Amino acid sequence: MGFWIVTVVGILAGAGLTWHEVRSRKLRRADFDQTVGQLQPLPVAQLRAIGEIARDFLDPASVKRRQKCSQIWLEPEDIWACVGEEAGLEKLGQNAEVMIRLAACVYRWDLEETYVVSQRLRRDALQLKRALRRVRIARFAARLGFRDRRMALELQQAVASYHLMRERLLLLYETKQYLKHERLTQVL
Repeated sequence: MGFWIVTVVGILAGAGLTWHEVRSRKLRRADFDQTVGQLQPLPVAQLRAIGEIARDFLDPASVKRRQKCSQIWLEPEDIWACVGEEAGLEKLGQNAEVMIRLAACVYRWDLEETYVVSQRLRRDALQLKRALRRVRIARFAARLGFRDRRMALELQQAVASYHLMRERLLLLYETKQYLKHERLTQVL
């Protein structure tokens, strides 16, 4: 009996490792121009708003520098409008997936730093997805008449995660692939 359990666990572990390796190779072989073409462009005003909301979320001292009397200076409806509502959140989620693939494109030239940045991007993407899921749940609850006080926090988390991903990816391309950095900056 123990032999069969060990065999099944071994087969499942081998299959998981194989799947992971195949997916990693596929990501590393991705074409830069084709991958950049999958990014959903965001308006400049929306990018500025995202940066401002993210800075306030990530750096509480920024609120003090702007002489705001409270750390909560935007209501959920204001953040919702700045992000671009549901369509804007979808773009953030789609762009997060593309940014991970773009980080994998650099993997060929610098294994060590790119690996670390890719892992950070994946973690930021995971936080973004969780926040987006919680925002959708809160929006659904609001339609039913329930008010979720965490919606502003989740919106800020989603925006901050996207902002961190964008900044990390741009910095990675600036230091490792400066010839492609300009194209990426135009689109992202």
